[in-house]
Amino acid sequence: MAANSNCYEPAMTIPKFAPLALLALAACSQEPDAPEPPLPTATVSAAPAPENTIPAAYQGEWDWTGGTCQSDSDQRMEIGETEIHFYESVGKVQQVREAGGTLSLDLAMEGEGMVWTQTTVLRMEDGGLLVTEYDDPSGKGKLRLKRCPGEAPSA
Repeated sequence: MAANSNCYEPAMTIPKFAPLALLALAACSQEPDAPEPPLPTATVSAAPAPENTIPAAYQGEWDWTGGTCQSDSDQRMEIGETEIHFYESVGKVQQVREAGGTLSLDLAMEGEGMVWTQTTVLRMEDGGLLVTEYDDPSGKGKLRLKRCPGEAPSA
C-alpha cells in the first residue's frame, strides 16, 4: 500500500508513541522517593469529665447512719466513677445530671437474676452526709448515709 498523507496507518504511528506510553505508566506506578509529611495536628486541651461519670465528691463507701459499714450492711453503697454497688445489686451509670446541688443518676441495674433501670437521686448535706430519695429504715424520712471510716472525702 502506497503512503498517502491523507491515510491513517496505525502500525506506523503507534510504535512511535509506545515507549513514551510505557514510560508514563512506569512513572505512575513507582512509589514516591520520600513519604509525604504528616498533616499538622491541633493541640487538644484536657477535656472535662464525661457526662456519665459520678463526681469524685460522691465516690467512696457509704452506709446508713445507723449501719456498721460492714459488707453485709443492707444499706451500704460503694459509689465509683461509673457504677454503684448496692447490697445485692449493681447499677452502671447511663447518665448523670447535676442541678442545684442534687445529682440524678440513671442506672442500668442488675441483681438477684433481674435487670431493670432506675434513677437514683443523691444530695450532699451539711456535715458530710449523703441523702438519697429512699426511705430511712428508722422511718425518719429520706435515707442519710455516712462516709465509712477510712474513706477520705475526694476533692
